[in-house]
Amino acid sequence: MKIRQWLGLALLLCLSNGCGVEPLSEDFPSATLRTSPESIESFQTGLKSSNINGVDSHWLETSPLLLLAMDPAIFEPHLIASPDKGVSALSALKNDGLQIVIGSGYSTNANNFKPVGLLKADSVQLNPLEPYGYTRILGFNDDEFGVVHRNAYQQELFTDALQVGPGIIEQGKLDISEKDLQRPKYFRSVVALCDQRWVLGVSLEPMNLRTLGVDLISFFDKEKLVCSEVINLAGDRQAVIAVKLSDGSIAYHGEAHVRKISFLGFKPR
Repeated sequence: MKIRQWLGLALLLCLSNGCGVEPLSEDFPSATLRTSPESIESFQTGLKSSNINGVDSHWLETSPLLLLAMDPAIFEPHLIASPDKGVSALSALKNDGLQIVIGSGYSTNANNFKPVGLLKADSVQLNPLEPYGYTRILGFNDDEFGVVHRNAYQQELFTDALQVGPGIIEQGKLDISEKDLQRPKYFRSVVALCDQRWVLGVSLEPMNLRTLGVDLISFFDKEKLVCSEVINLAGDRQAVIAVKLSDGSIAYHGEAHVRKISFLGFKPR
């Protein structure tokens, strides 16, 4: 199927499912986090057809996870933060020269833009470290993209940093107990730091973190990836991923039109 034929099909499939393709010249209407196998299959087909250099997409047939594996030699991370007005994933892709965004950072609730935990962009601290709860600091500078425990964080460590958590995988080991299976399920978005790839993921249906972690370990084993850290971003209505395709359209899953506090973005080096 040609890319433009796929774009039209995916748009029809995803209008009511929180997954779609957005032309850069139009504003996209409201969407929800509902999804269907057909819309996600079209999403993945579009990504593969677009042939974005340095990005491989994976839809796990045995798990409701959509994963993007990125080459760190081709991409560099950027933090998009707007704690006053918020910013949408679509807007971030249109205006900031990014190829991919995933989100989001934590807020006190889904309807406001007050951050929870550390938020630092371009060496400016926008919100202080939260000493309780969110245990992981995801950050980067010119030389490093990494994760540290909040107790090990130092101000000069990263130029850009986001407090998130929990750590689903820490130091290469699953760090979510089976007790998590008794907790409510939510839509999830995650970032994994691996030896040869950065892996971004969203769940296509609500999941427990324990189940998500087990499924990711199986994927890493299959792909022969050594992944030291997997961290959990804000979930439920905050979970979103959006990709600018090679023809300029945007494929996305989640509420990509809704403003949020912060996103992790990636652009070609």
